[in-house]
Amino acid sequence: MPKNSYWLATKKFRMALKKISLSTCSIFLATSMLTGPPLLAREDSSGRGQISSEIEVAANEEVLLADPNLITAVPITAGAIMEEYHWQTADGPAKAWVTKVDISDPNIELAVIPGQGKLTERLNVTAMAKNTGAVAAINGDFFNTKGEGVPIGPMATGGSLAASPAQLVGWHALGITADRQAYIESFAFSGSVKAANGATFELAGLNKTAYWEQPGGSHSHVDKLHLYNDLWAGHTRGEDSYTTPTEILVKDSKVVKISHGEYLDIPVPKDAYILRGHGKAARFLEDNFGVGDPIDIEYAVSPDRNWSTIMGGYSLLVDGGKAVPLPKEVLASLDGVRARSAVGISKDRKTIYLVGVEGRTKASKGLRLGDLAGFFEELGVWQAINLDGGGSTTMAARPLGEWQAKRVFSPEQGANERLIVNALAVYSTAPQGKLEGLIMSGNQVALIGEGVSYSLKAYDQYFNPMDTAKLPITWTKKGEVGTLQANRFVAKRPGIVEIIAGANQVGTRLPIEVVGKGELSALNLTLAKNDEQINLGQGIPLALTLETVTGKTREIPAAFVDWQLHNLKGEVSSDGILTVQGAGSGGSGIVVARYQGFSAPLAVTVRKGVPIPLFNSLTDLSFLTYPQEVSGRIKRVADPVDAQGRQVTALDYDFTGVTDANAAAYIKLGEAGLVIDKEAESLTLDVYGSGGSEWLRAELEDAEGNSQRVDLAKRIDWQGWQSVELYFGELTNSKPLTVKRIYVVTAENEQQVRALQGRLLFKNLRLNYDREEKPVVTQPRLSLGLKEGQRQMSVNGTVTEMDVAPVIVAGRTLVPVRFVSQALNGTVLWNGNTENVTVIQKDNWIDLWLGDQQMVVNGKAISLEVPPELTSNRTMLPLRAVAEVLGLTVQWDAETRGITLSN
Repeated sequence: MPKNSYWLATKKFRMALKKISLSTCSIFLATSMLTGPPLLAREDSSGRGQISSEIEVAANEEVLLADPNLITAVPITAGAIMEEYHWQTADGPAKAWVTKVDISDPNIELAVIPGQGKLTERLNVTAMAKNTGAVAAINGDFFNTKGEGVPIGPMATGGSLAASPAQLVGWHALGITADRQAYIESFAFSGSVKAANGATFELAGLNKTAYWEQPGGSHSHVDKLHLYNDLWAGHTRGEDSYTTPTEILVKDSKVVKISHGEYLDIPVPKDAYILRGHGKAARFLEDNFGVGDPIDIEYAVSPDRNWSTIMGGYSLLVDGGKAVPLPKEVLASLDGVRARSAVGISKDRKTIYLVGVEGRTKASKGLRLGDLAGFFEELGVWQAINLDGGGSTTMAARPLGEWQAKRVFSPEQGANERLIVNALAVYSTAPQGKLEGLIMSGNQVALIGEGVSYSLKAYDQYFNPMDTAKLPITWTKKGEVGTLQANRFVAKRPGIVEIIAGANQVGTRLPIEVVGKGELSALNLTLAKNDEQINLGQGIPLALTLETVTGKTREIPAAFVDWQLHNLKGEVSSDGILTVQGAGSGGSGIVVARYQGFSAPLAVTVRKGVPIPLFNSLTDLSFLTYPQEVSGRIKRVADPVDAQGRQVTALDYDFTGVTDANAAAYIKLGEAGLVIDKEAESLTLDVYGSGGSEWLRAELEDAEGNSQRVDLAKRIDWQGWQSVELYFGELTNSKPLTVKRIYVVTAENEQQVRALQGRLLFKNLRLNYDREEKPVVTQPRLSLGLKEGQRQMSVNGTVTEMDVAPVIVAGRTLVPVRFVSQALNGTVLWNGNTENVTVIQKDNWIDLWLGDQQMVVNGKAISLEVPPELTSNRTMLPLRAVAEVLGLTVQWDAETRGITLSN
C-alpha cells in the first residue's frame, strides 16, 4: 500500500467490505475543497481568480486510522444503496457516506445538473436534487467563486457537451458512456470555426470563464476564440479586465448579429451560439464574417467514447485499485482535515461510488486527502478522483419511502449549503412496482394523556416510494394501556403497547412505551440558551427532557408539565417560556417542572434589567443600506410565537444585487442614538432567526466621538427567539457609549454561506445592571444525636423535642418531617393531594411520596429501601437516605440504639 495513503486497516475489515454487494435486498438493514492548483488562484486587476474555498495547508505526515465501522446500508432505489461509516482517526472522529450505484441496472440514470438549469446560475445540491427529482446527488466540479459560475473541468449531460475542460495539468473527469460504462479520464478539447472563404481559427473552449492555462500561465481568452451555447445564462462571457470581446450571434449556421469591442447584451438565445473573440480571434471574426454569412463550427472532446455524462474533478486519488501518491502542489492547495467529496468507479466499470465526508462538525472532523484515497482503496475502488470539497461538500439522498431527497449531513459552514455550479445526480426510471415494505414513524415514548399520530411510508419492489393514501391500510394494537383510532393512539396508563399497520400482506409494527412517574429515571430542565443569569422581564424558552429506566429519551411539551416557582415571581407560559418579574433574597430562585409528580429543578439567578422602548415602535428608528444596490425596510409585524399577536420590529434585507462588495442593512437608533450610562453592564436584545447564518453587528460611538463596530451574533443559525448580549466591560472606549446603529452584514467573501435575503425580528431591548449580590452563608458545624423511641434530640449540645419519636422499619430509621426542617436547615413543603414531601436545602430539591420507594433528587430517581410513612398522623422520612443526599454523615450505635449525624 502506498505510504501516502496514510492507511492501516485490518484484514478482517477488508474481508467485511468485500462481502457487501449492490444487492439491496441482501444488505438492507431493516432496523434502520474547493480549491485548485496554486496557479488558478492568480488574481487579475479586477480581483478575480480566487478558487471556491479556504485553503488549509497541512503537513504531509502519516496518520494512523482505526478501522471504519459500517453503521448502516440502506437502499435508495433499486441499483443504488447508501452506506454510512464511522471511525476514529488521529485527527478525531470521521463520518462518511458512500452511495454505490450499479449503472448496469436499466432503471438507473446518472446526469450532471447545472445549477438552476443553466451554467452561471448557481444553486445548492439539495435544491438541485429536489428540482430535478433526483434520488441522490453530490456536489460536483471545482469552480472560481469570483468567476461567472461554471465548472473548471469538462461537463456533459444528456449526451451533449455542456463545457469543455480547462487547459490545466492534473485534471480528470468521470465519464459514463451511452452503453453504461464508467471511465475516469484526462479529457482534452479541440474545435475550429470556418468561414465561407475557407479561413479557419482554432476554437479554445466551450462555455468557459476566464482562467490561467497550464503549463505556462497564459490567459485563456487573450487572442482566443471561445464558443457559448444556450446553457450559458449570463450576459457576459469570460469577463475580466484583460480582454475586450468582439462577439457574433450564430443561429442555424448563419451569422445573425455582430458586436465590435463589446458584449452582446443578451443571454445566448435558445438553439443559438455566441462566438467570443479577443485580439487575433476578434480580427478573424471581423475580417471573415458579416450578418447573414454562413459559418461552420466543429468541436469535440477526446477520448471519444460516445459519452452520455461527464463531470470534472481534480487530483486522481486511486488508480488501478491503489492509492496514488499525491504531488506536493496538490497537498499544498487541497490538503487539511476537511469535508470531502469524491467519486470512484469499479474495475468492471459498472459501479460508481459517490463519497461524502462530513467535516468540521462536532460529530465529524473530516479527512485528509491521503486518508480519503486510502478509504477508496479499502472499498475496492479501481479509480477515484477528488471533487470540490470543504464548504461545498454536500450530499443529498432520498430516504427510503420518501418522495424527495434530503441533505445527508451538515455542511462545514452550518445551516446554509453553498451555492455551486453543478452536481452529479442519480435518477430512477423504474416503473411503479408492487408493495414491498412499510415504515412506521412516530414517538416511541408516549406521555400519559398524550395523543400520538403515527405515519406510514411505503416503498415498492424497486425501493421507490408509494402513495399510502392509495393502500388499504389497517391499524391495530397489542396492549391495553391506551386507545387506538385509525393511526392515533391515546396513552392512558404506563406500560408497553405495539402499534401494528399492514396492507396487501405487508406489515410493520412499532413498540411504544407509555411512561409515568415510575418509568422515569431522570428529568432534565434547562434554559434553551445556556445562560447563567437571566434578565427581569426576559422571555426564555425552557426545555424539559426525560430519560426512562429503559434508556429512552424525549422532550416533554410544556402542556404536560406542572410548573412551580420557588423564591421567584413570574410565570411559565403554556408553550414553556419563562418570564421572571422578581426574585427573593439574593436575586435567585428555582424553577421546577413536574411530570406526573416527578420533579426537575433549575436554579436561576436574576439580574436587574431596565427595558428600553426603542424597538416598541418605529418612531425613533430609520432604515439605511450599503451599497445602494441593497434593498429592504423596517416594519412592525406580529410576533410569530405570541398568541395575542403583539407586534415586534422586523428588518427585511435583500443583498442579491451586490456581487463585488460587502453589503449591510441598518436600523438607525434615532438621531442621537442610544446613550448607555456608565453603570450598565450589558445590552440585551431578543432576535428571531430563521437559520440564515446572518452576521449581526452594532456600531458604537464613545465619548470622544470614535466609532467601533462590535459583534452581536457572528452567525444567526437558530430558529425562533434567542437573546444576544453585548457586554460593555469588554470595550475599551471612553464612556459613556452611544449605540448608533444595529445592522445585518454580509462580507463579500461570505456571500456563498449566508442568506442573501431574509428577515430578522427584534424585541425586548434591555440594559442590564449588576445583579443583587447573594449573601454568603457559612454552613455551621452540625452535630446531631437522637435515639430510637425517644423524642428528645440533641443539636450541637442543645436538647430539643420532636413531636414524634424516630422509629425503625426494616432496619431503617424514620424521623418526622419537621426534624428535617428544624435540624437540617431545610425547607419542607407538603402536598396533601399527592402525599408528596419536598425538601429544599441550598441547591438540593428532594421529593418523596408516602408509601413510594422512589425518591427524586435534583431530577434523578433514587430507590429507597423503606418508603416514607405516616406515624401518629405525622409524616416520617427515611433518615439516612435524606441525610446523605444533603451531605451529612450518619452513624448508628447498635448498643445504645443511638444515631449521630454530622457534616
